[in-house]
Amino acid sequence: MESRTKRRTARENSGKTSIKLAIDDFILKEIRKESEAKGLSTNTKINAILTKHVNYDRHTESLRCIHISNKRFKSLLDNIDEVNLLEGFKTDMTDRVPTAHIEHNTPASLDGLIKHFFQNIGLNAGLYQNFSYFKGRDDRLYFAFKHDFGIKWSRVLSAGFIHLIENTLKYHARCARILPSSLVLQIQEKSLEDINDEDMTQYLQEVLNELEKYRIQK
Repeated sequence: MESRTKRRTARENSGKTSIKLAIDDFILKEIRKESEAKGLSTNTKINAILTKHVNYDRHTESLRCIHISNKRFKSLLDNIDEVNLLEGFKTDMTDRVPTAHIEHNTPASLDGLIKHFFQNIGLNAGLYQNFSYFKGRDDRLYFAFKHDFGIKWSRVLSAGFIHLIENTLKYHARCARILPSSLVLQIQEKSLEDINDEDMTQYLQEVLNELEKYRIQK
């Protein structure tokens, strides 16, 4: 009895729930085949598929998004005016990202932007092939993106993401490096004049949290 209670408590603490699920034989066979090829368990693969659906696929379906190949996207990039492309990209970013925070009931913060957009929506949408973030020697936060769409797309991503960060989170940001296949953004402190009372409370809490982390490390 005690062993069952411990197992149940462990499951509850992990944030996961075990369920029975009937899957068509063909679908299960294909999932197992793909899982084995990638060195994953069937459970991990199914969980990844469901997570992607909740965090990304259902939203693209509601927006009636069109999926195109990388080759076709590159061709379109070559023939679209960069100014018009950037304006459209900015509009999408300032609309979709706050909407995603509301749908997921997450605060509009750097952590939320990283977790729900850069590590999830942006990657799944194919805006870039790789995203990472790190703290530099100057103790500032950096966002790094890699893609294979050329320098025009690097400029659009850079300007669009800076616009997003500055307008939705009130952080200053700048492009620290830009290449045809990658870009790095440096995140700077917030502009205090641009912060309302609610944001100021959140901002001060973030500062206190950072100070607490530093105190613990010391």
